[in-house]
Amino acid sequence: MIAVSYILELLRTEQKQVVADIGCFGWNLAAICAQQQHSYLGIDRQEPPGRPEFATFGTMENHRLHVADDVADFTIASHVIEHLSDPVNFAMELARITKPGGRLLIEAPSEFSAFDASTRDVEDHSFDCFWDDPTHVRPYTPGALYRLAISVGAVPEVICRGLAGTIPVSFLQARVPFSGSIGSRYVSFKDVKPGLMNAYQAIWPERSIAQADEERFRQRSRAVAGMRTATRTEH
Repeated sequence: MIAVSYILELLRTEQKQVVADIGCFGWNLAAICAQQQHSYLGIDRQEPPGRPEFATFGTMENHRLHVADDVADFTIASHVIEHLSDPVNFAMELARITKPGGRLLIEAPSEFSAFDASTRDVEDHSFDCFWDDPTHVRPYTPGALYRLAISVGAVPEVICRGLAGTIPVSFLQARVPFSGSIGSRYVSFKDVKPGLMNAYQAIWPERSIAQADEERFRQRSRAVAGMRTATRTEH
């Protein structure tokens, strides 16, 4: 899962938010949501067993989330996107169900997870390589998540690397500054000067972000980059 110490701290600093947990098998975030008086919405292809009494549930089919617009303050997709063949439309869906000003958070195995050799003894059931999971489509670099967020109009707030157990991962937190969905645009930064503000305005010239957004992005990414301990939940 996402660097657990970070996401739990994030949820502890807020109260009475709506948290949408995409890929909710195990209902792992439900307990902390109950403690902090958050409303919890689990979303998966089928309802996992053991749903907590206070939790609500919605379904998804491929990239499509069968949930209304603007329902969540925090939309969390941990180790889901690497299983999907249409990441851009999935990211559009994450943004669509997130309230204006809310946050979407994505964690996925990084490209380094594909470099480790798989076990020679398949019966030891270890999970050391990205390709050990036959449902994995592709790993994600921090740069891929950065471009993905901008492509759907979300503003990156944190981009970093980390570990989920022994699996190298990439992590994104992005702010959604609009209601519903504004679609997606192809992202190319050819001839675009470095910096988040330049990148965002190159793709969405009719929208704007402040210099302060870029400064916060750098500060938060550096701070979160030190959080390396996480728990790996295999879907």
